[in-house]
Amino acid sequence: MRAIDVHVHPPTVEYLAESGGPFFANAFGVSKKLETFDSLKKTFTDAGVQKAVLLAWDAETHSTRPRTRNEYVAEIVKQYPDFFIGFGSVDPWKGQKAITELELFKSSYGFKGVKFHPPAQGFSPADPRFFPMWDLIQEQELVVLAHAGHTGYGAGLPGGGGVRLAHARPFPDYEILANTFPRLKIICAHPGWPWHEDLLALAMHKSNIYIDLSGWSPKYIPANVIRHAKSLLQDKCLFGTDYPVISPKRWIDDFIATDVKEDVLDKILYRNAAGLLGID
Repeated sequence: MRAIDVHVHPPTVEYLAESGGPFFANAFGVSKKLETFDSLKKTFTDAGVQKAVLLAWDAETHSTRPRTRNEYVAEIVKQYPDFFIGFGSVDPWKGQKAITELELFKSSYGFKGVKFHPPAQGFSPADPRFFPMWDLIQEQELVVLAHAGHTGYGAGLPGGGGVRLAHARPFPDYEILANTFPRLKIICAHPGWPWHEDLLALAMHKSNIYIDLSGWSPKYIPANVIRHAKSLLQDKCLFGTDYPVISPKRWIDDFIATDVKEDVLDKILYRNAAGLLGID
């Protein structure tokens, strides 16, 4: 068995405590999940995972929390070049500053993609004000990983901490984005619940929309999502944990328990991500 995890957060103070703070604490039990990168790598390789996408985070404008810097993630990737794949992050509300940062993603940081969390960042992906950002990402052939569906970010806070779940609905934003930028490869992060049927329709209709199945154990992912992942969307679904939310061993074991065929298992765990990220 081989696997590439397309959705891993740094289990460090920089991300869990400083960037997330109270927005993460209620949902993820942050204080118990701090970990070194050596420990993380062992956890993953012991589970059969050869590579993992490590994500930066920038939601400063909307959350007022400090970002997990692109430079920090790039340095970790440099320390573990055979294991981590870097995805940077920009805050769309930073305008030209975000554009200038994006221009460094390949040339300076060696990133393969960009991570967005529209509810946490407080923006609509289909807002025309952000089209220059998407155009540059498409031009640089960077892969987009963007949150879709319910989020634990802000869960349990009064008013959800001001986080709007509407920014994570697949329709209409991700359809507009996929149509307007047809060469933009978009991974919708998570099964998309409670709008998972909409997300399945999008992935079936748009060649440039993919789904990562992270953040949930497969035993709790809606049954129709699992059915599509094992059949009609077997070339469009990707393995992800949302680590440290779920361990790779638990996710893989629970997915195997759904009686997935060996060839489909290899696609979802490895081949789909390898093709999308240009991994030999």
